Amino acid sequence: LVTLFFIGQSIFNLNLTTLLTGAGVAGLALAFASKETLSNFFGTLVIIGDKPFRCGDRIQVAGIDGIVAEVGMRSTRLHTRTGTICTIPNSQIESSSIENISARGVIQFVFTLGLVYESTPQEIARAIAVLHEILDDFHGKDAERHKPRIFFDGLGASGLNLKVIMWLKTASFTQEELWRTEINLEIVRRFAAENLVFAYNTVTNYLCGDPARPLPVV
Repeated sequence: LVTLFFIGQSIFNLNLTTLLTGAGVAGLALAFASKETLSNFFGTLVIIGDKPFRCGDRIQVAGIDGIVAEVGMRSTRLHTRTGTICTIPNSQIESSSIENISARGVIQFVFTLGLVYESTPQEIARAIAVLHEILDDFHGKDAERHKPRIFFDGLGASGLNLKVIMWLKTASFTQEELWRTEINLEIVRRFAAENLVFAYNTVTNYLCGDPARPLPVV
């Protein structure tokens, strides 16, 4: 390039300042145009070097939960729970927090149950005990850090809320759905056998003239 510029200036009297300025502008334009591509490319290098996941792993990244199908030079493709393929730019993955569910081997399952306000403290304690009977060591021995946590969460608008935090020992979408169904069916069956009544959203209207609840009129 230096030789060509020298020949152009010496023989053809070309203005090198103009040529270099034009080349600089073109270089800037090219840099801006390829910024996203280069960002994704370097994101790919980070994924390859750091190995936060592999093809076949279930991960959660950028708010998406899916199975890694392919890691390309520009993007990564995930198979989601709905059966669709989601494409995420590698630059976004590289700058996001990645949760590798397959590496952890368990999926957190959090839900809340409500008992009616007529429930006694003994019934609340019994409900917690029944939940432990169902969920402790569910399909395998629980690791110490993954033992189910069940507690009286608070007084809800329509019921007494019990909160459950547990971990399912799988990374499969299908197995997770089957085990959630199994847990819910067993809870319904056991609570019915123990005469524990679920709460649901209700509205109570008090009528004027009810002798049990006098309503003073000012």
